[in-house]
Amino acid sequence: TPGSRFTFDVGIATSNLEPELAGTAWQQNHKNRPAIKLGVGYELDENWSLGFGYHWFEGIKLESNSPLYENSEINYQLWQIETTYRVNQLWGKQHAPFFILGAGYLDFDINGAKSQIVVEDDFQLNYGVGINLSDNDLGRIDFSWQSIAGDVEMIGLNLIFDIPR
Repeated sequence: TPGSRFTFDVGIATSNLEPELAGTAWQQNHKNRPAIKLGVGYELDENWSLGFGYHWFEGIKLESNSPLYENSEINYQLWQIETTYRVNQLWGKQHAPFFILGAGYLDFDINGAKSQIVVEDDFQLNYGVGINLSDNDLGRIDFSWQSIAGDVEMIGLNLIFDIPR
């Protein structure tokens, strides 16, 4: 298919991690943390693409002055499959808006009070929107916002490189 190709992408983002802490004595140290993405994809045509990615999120610390709540740390990582639709019909590839829909496995690593921290669902739906900032012969630069499971939001840049045939 004309326009079909494999891609490799690297992303940097800020993630907003907000586990539900109501009814506990924990306080979260920082909500916004750095995140990194590595992914591979396949562009079916100039509008549709499929991708598989790994996201690493810097952990959050839960601190408490209560002896009933041990200080803890939660580290997140996400394995994700997604589809992207680019609206190139408006003004071409340059500055084209896009929509993201996917699903993933959100993995939690808990250091500390494991018995007090409940993980509801590991498999999560995600959605997002973005805009292309630059498109050239080597690939593109995208800016996007994504929501994952209501606990994690990401805003960041993706560098998408075309894999030569």
